Amino acid sequence: MSSRDQPVPAPGLPITAVNLPFLGSRSSPYATFQYLLQEVDASGATFAVPSWVVRREHFRVGDIVDLHFPFRTADGWHRQQAEIAAVDRDADQSGQICRARFQDRQPLHHPVYASLETGAIAFRTAAGEVADPAELLVQILRDCLLQKRGVAVYFKHLVPLFSRITLFPREDYGSLRRLVLEDVRQRIDTNIAAFQRWYDLAEAGTLTPATLSRDLDLETLRTAIEGEIENELLETTFNSAAIRPYTEAIRLLDDKLYLNHNMLVLLYAHAL
Repeated sequence: MSSRDQPVPAPGLPITAVNLPFLGSRSSPYATFQYLLQEVDASGATFAVPSWVVRREHFRVGDIVDLHFPFRTADGWHRQQAEIAAVDRDADQSGQICRARFQDRQPLHHPVYASLETGAIAFRTAAGEVADPAELLVQILRDCLLQKRGVAVYFKHLVPLFSRITLFPREDYGSLRRLVLEDVRQRIDTNIAAFQRWYDLAEAGTLTPATLSRDLDLETLRTAIEGEIENELLETTFNSAAIRPYTEAIRLLDDKLYLNHNMLVLLYAHAL
């Protein structure tokens, strides 16, 4: 019997049962960070940034963060952007514990959500029915593949712009292109190939939620998910409004990828 014919596990994974790092981002200055979600309610969330995660930031009260997590209130609104309201030192983890207040709300269009009222994570279809985790895995990996391909398309349009707007001498721009732009292109291509491989395995039923902990390393996944382009570096280097529509479009795709990363972490945790 294939993985898609297996009985669907019961929904309702408690948020507090997930002891794996999710991926968030700080708005200004922009940076990604990993966090452990400790609790969540209608007004906000408490998360820890332990010293052992690879991506960590030092937060201050007033910082704006995006937790890239589909928190949903009872009326169906999506809450994920928040303002840091309090920061404490985590003596056990040698890191920080942050309390963040939700700042925005928008319609939720995603098959996975965490209920702020119950604290449980539900796996649902677009029709609201219980989702098959194996089908959900295929869908999310396909989305990641398409989003990374979108990043490649925008970056392909960016490169010719750089050569026209740069103030660097020709030989200096040549070095910049080899050392920076070519490196970015190669990393995008590498990450596309990774998602193509994972998607093909999931589509064939070889990679399943039950085998994620064996066949997909979470640090490898994070590396493939994270944005390859440092927007602030590019904007500072070239200082042109011409590139901003492209870097902003790439940032939107990155945000969708970070949400998908956290959904894959949930599937990973659900099968443990």
